[in-house]
Amino acid sequence: MNHKKFMQIALQLAQSGKGLTFPNPSVGAVLVRVHCHDTHIIASARTANAGRPHAETLCLQKTDNIDALCVLYVTLEPCAHQGETPPCVDAIIASHIKHVVIGVEDGDEKTRGKGAEALKKAGITVEYENLDGAINEFYKGYLRQRAGEKPFVAVKIAASLDGKIALHNGNSKWITGKLAREYGHLLRAHADCVLTGAGTILADNPRLNIRLNGFKTYQTMRVILTGARVLPDDANIFNADDGDVMIVADKNSVHFANYQRIANNAPQKMMVQEVGAQNEKINLPLLLQKLGQFGIADILLEAGSKLMTEFLTQNLVDRIYYFQNQQFLGADSQNAIGVLGLDKLSDAPQFHLHAEKQFLRDDDMVDKLLILDRVS
Repeated sequence: MNHKKFMQIALQLAQSGKGLTFPNPSVGAVLVRVHCHDTHIIASARTANAGRPHAETLCLQKTDNIDALCVLYVTLEPCAHQGETPPCVDAIIASHIKHVVIGVEDGDEKTRGKGAEALKKAGITVEYENLDGAINEFYKGYLRQRAGEKPFVAVKIAASLDGKIALHNGNSKWITGKLAREYGHLLRAHADCVLTGAGTILADNPRLNIRLNGFKTYQTMRVILTGARVLPDDANIFNADDGDVMIVADKNSVHFANYQRIANNAPQKMMVQEVGAQNEKINLPLLLQKLGQFGIADILLEAGSKLMTEFLTQNLVDRIYYFQNQQFLGADSQNAIGVLGLDKLSDAPQFHLHAEKQFLRDDDMVDKLLILDRVS
């Protein structure tokens, strides 16, 4: 039986929910009935928006035609603990399924290995199919976060051929075309949070929301690092229609009380996260640790060169989405990355090419996207 074929379908289902199921990971489930040479899908589902119900439960609820001839494909090990919903393994066992194929073991210590073991004890055959590492790649941030490591940090940069993000006067509309910008919005949708700095808020006054069809009722949380800056009450990022906001500030800052006031008066969910600072700079490793504890596994950093440079110099960037147009803007334009203070080429942050995409513009030019992963 072709396990890869059906697990690939389950993965595609999980991918369709990426970013929409926080605080739970997006899981895909496919139920297949095997009878002689007749193999067909009888039900499928992914984790519901906001994380519940889980994919396995939704999939099993879609059909009454379940028996020992059925095989369940699920991208992540079914949960074995009682949370806000009963364990998924209980529903699987009660359904009389006798064969389950799992994409990857859950990273959550409450379930890791326990879900598969419970299924085996119930007489269910358990196999694994991770699609040559594709399943692990999809859950990379989640597995790291559940293991107590820092969340997966991806950086989005839109720049010219000579690495400039804006002209000397700050004009940057638009470095890239419509299709590339829409892909950038999709990256926001796939992240658990969009991280930016106060400098970007003050310079560009962005909303950092998702402006794509199908996402009007869902917005990724925005996280703002304030440092020593003070944000105006009417900043666009505080728009009530654009979802939750977390303001990260030093509790000893003179502006901390003001941020608490903004959060308390906000019509949407807004919170102030206390993180220590040194020389008016937020402690970034501590920030990532706290965001991980909050349940955030995948972060998209959209910021100016100063904050980008801080993340690079502290070796905190895992992936770069580098959108590049076909123009040179010149030495008097603003750099994507600031001073790294390198004396040797071997000390430079190194990234390898993971994938490449191209986007045709209305002016017949082409924007290139380089997806670069950090060399560990």
